[in-house]
Amino acid sequence: MIEIKADPYVLRPRPDVIGTETIFRSCLDVSWCKGVLFNVVALKSGRAAMEYDAVLWDDDNILFIEYKDTRNALQALQAKKAQMLGDRAGNIARKLGFKGYNFTIVANVSSADTSTKSWVPVITLSKLPNYKPEYMPTRRDIEKLDEMVGKYSAKGMKDVVKDLKSLKKEIEKP
Repeated sequence: MIEIKADPYVLRPRPDVIGTETIFRSCLDVSWCKGVLFNVVALKSGRAAMEYDAVLWDDDNILFIEYKDTRNALQALQAKKAQMLGDRAGNIARKLGFKGYNFTIVANVSSADTSTKSWVPVITLSKLPNYKPEYMPTRRDIEKLDEMVGKYSAKGMKDVVKDLKSLKKEIEKP
């Protein structure tokens, strides 16, 4: 069995496949990614911490997905739990060395039942084949620089914005 390790995290797929997840898998576009794991248990320091129904990645970004097969299952997922799953996904992505990450909930419901859980996007299963996630930076310093660029751009401080963008480019160099 394959495992992906980045201390203190280990991503390990569970061998079981839930029948309702076959529909989810058939709607998932994997043409863009370099790797996929399904039914992933994310262990932290040897203890089961979180589970994700799919983890997909390319060279720079990683996408974590939680699938809910019914409206009731989606409603039972509390916003706090969704936020914890998303925060842990960011921590795992950072430890694995990815530049960006996204955690998304996919639900087999009508579009009227979707929006967000905390800050986590919720999309319908029908939108999954064409879904283009917005990746968040795994590095908080880059995120802070982006906030500062926005703040000083709004104030019209072009020199400061130019310096901040230059600093960001230096930090992002491999």
